[in-house]
Amino acid sequence: PDLRDASISLYFRMMKKEFAEVGSFRRIETHTIDALDKIANMVNVAKFEEFGSCFSSLLRRHVQKDTLIYQSGLTYLEDMGDLLALMLEFRTIPRRVEYEDDLTTATIRLMSYLQNTERQESYTKFIEILGQVHVQCSNYVEAGNAALLHGKTLEWSEEVLPPCAGAPESALEGGVLTLATVEANPPPFPGPAGGAGPESEQGSSGTSLPVQTSTQRKMALYYRAIRYYEKGQLYERALPILHELRGRYEDYLFDYERVGQILELEASLYRNMANSQRCFPEYFRVGYYGRGFPKHLQNLEYIHCGHLLERLDDFRNRLLKRFPQAELLTYTTNPTHDVQNSHRQYLQIMNVKPVPDSDIPVYGIQEDYGLAHDDSTGTEDVSSMPVPPGHIQKARNYNDVRIFLYARPVMKGDSGNEHKDLWLERVFFSTADRFPSIRRSSQVIDVKVREVTPLQNATEVIRKKNDEVLEQVNLFRSGISPQPDVKPFTMLLGGIVDAAVAGGIDNYSKAFFVADYLDENPQDKEAVERLKGTIRDHVELLDTALNLHGQLCSDEMQALQVHLMTKMEILRETTINL
Repeated sequence: PDLRDASISLYFRMMKKEFAEVGSFRRIETHTIDALDKIANMVNVAKFEEFGSCFSSLLRRHVQKDTLIYQSGLTYLEDMGDLLALMLEFRTIPRRVEYEDDLTTATIRLMSYLQNTERQESYTKFIEILGQVHVQCSNYVEAGNAALLHGKTLEWSEEVLPPCAGAPESALEGGVLTLATVEANPPPFPGPAGGAGPESEQGSSGTSLPVQTSTQRKMALYYRAIRYYEKGQLYERALPILHELRGRYEDYLFDYERVGQILELEASLYRNMANSQRCFPEYFRVGYYGRGFPKHLQNLEYIHCGHLLERLDDFRNRLLKRFPQAELLTYTTNPTHDVQNSHRQYLQIMNVKPVPDSDIPVYGIQEDYGLAHDDSTGTEDVSSMPVPPGHIQKARNYNDVRIFLYARPVMKGDSGNEHKDLWLERVFFSTADRFPSIRRSSQVIDVKVREVTPLQNATEVIRKKNDEVLEQVNLFRSGISPQPDVKPFTMLLGGIVDAAVAGGIDNYSKAFFVADYLDENPQDKEAVERLKGTIRDHVELLDTALNLHGQLCSDEMQALQVHLMTKMEILRETTINL
């Protein structure tokens, strides 16, 4: 105790001396953050918590007795208390894959604090930690975002920067991850995509980012981001970085050799965008209901980005492994107050579809999100804009999105015709962050519900099938190499044609194309004509698709082709009077 009291007394005198000289605690604060981090790595969680409590209480006694630094000292103590709490939160999270989201959330909370309190050096070290955690989990796009975030903090200048350590290879397994372990176990610096870039010329310094100028480090981080975006197959995100780098080499460094290398890399990314068949992760909306969850989750909704090829059941199992005491709610409507106020844990999980900004007008919700059309601006109408090929549009649908859609069917009425009574309830979730970001989950900050009438729903169902068929037609007409497998095209056409002939189109006719319907709903006259036009387009598109399919399918599939053409003739006859 005597040594402890003497240490705090000495620390207080150093605080007071610095405040008298410069009017702040900035220098001692920086040293304190580094010391706290090292202590966190040396002792277990309980000891660190005990140390933090003792440090704060003993120092508070000294501050309260001193009139010179009383007010500033109390503010400093509050800041240190917040920092200790965040470091303790970060320190206590298990380094296992199922805690990936907890770890990234705690890291980002700590980063936000360090950034808001202008502790830039510590802030950038934690960006490095965050990036390596994402790499360990194969979240390469998020790792690229972390590298880009770090690069954006730097200026194009010749200021010499000290080394900045990255995270150790064991970021998620085998120990605690803190700034001290980062400095002791730096990973090798990842080279650039395509092998071009200034960091390939850096010598091995034992740190991921050695002593270098601000411009050199910014470039190194940009190339790292490009490499991760390429590995994550979200090539679109690398292009703006390449444009910025190209401008730097061309207009300031006059390094035209590098300009040529960047243009080659840019061309390879465009070729990948044009020719590669990419997979994208699914998104899930999760409601954390009950007071048994941590406070930052209680009765809140989050959108989670799943792992690549992870489906709903896989994601549910992963989340239940993280919360083994949780009960899975099997309904999708809002839970009761009893559920929300209970001291148990309830999870409500569902697939959601990303809605890119370009699709917001399609759903008629542009006014809700501040995107109402303004004729005075000359903004081009969405319907008149060219539609990109399906595989390129798909990539756009998963890049820079903040709105997600869940649709559930609702039966209203008892007409005896399912299509006439089938309404659709659309739930739009808006998140705090755009995806992908530096985390793989984001809190839902707004929910909007819209109803779709049976007539609107029928039209949209047919349009969706048209889009699916058109995507396949464009894919096989694009000349993409190697030629895609024909089987998905065959299955799509078989399912649509068989369903249409089996009564799908006929059911729409019985529900909406009879005189009784328009007598009861005269306001739907234009909508009925719209559905008829959509069905005519549907038949014409199917005819085109089947002719193309006949050219593509093998001899073994010709019997199926004949069957589909026969069905198509029946469909043509049933819709001839529309």
